[in-house]
Amino acid sequence: MRRPSLLLLPGLLLGLSGWASGDDPLASERCVQALQRLDALRQQAAAPQAVEAARQRAAQACLEGPAPGHPVPRSPQPPVRVAPVAPTPAPAVAPPITWPPAPLAVERPSVVTSCDATGCWDADGRRLNRVGPELHGPRGPCMPMGSTFVCP
Repeated sequence: MRRPSLLLLPGLLLGLSGWASGDDPLASERCVQALQRLDALRQQAAAPQAVEAARQRAAQACLEGPAPGHPVPRSPQPPVRVAPVAPTPAPAVAPPITWPPAPLAVERPSVVTSCDATGCWDADGRRLNRVGPELHGPRGPCMPMGSTFVCP
């Protein structure tokens, strides 16, 4: 899939060469010759190393890169030095909001509504089983307080 698009590139560049201005690097004689050599190597199914080298030469010729072996021109101005930036202090973190504790739920004492030989029923529908002389609720023994029982 990549090969047909690469084969169209030299033809496209040659077709645009008449439209481009005279100082266009893609229209230069050096670029056109490099693209023709690259196209010829691809059509001959040359070694991949040779095709890659020709592609690099064509890129240098058409994109006006420095020729191989020529030093890269140095900048006419010295590099700009920028003073390091001091890190800004982190913003102060507000202490977490503490909410007052929720009030403790105090259970109402169980009001016994009916009893039989094995235990009693309270007003909330819980069964209080008789164990000896005591009544036991779901979480332990109940203590009588007048007409009510306090069960844990």
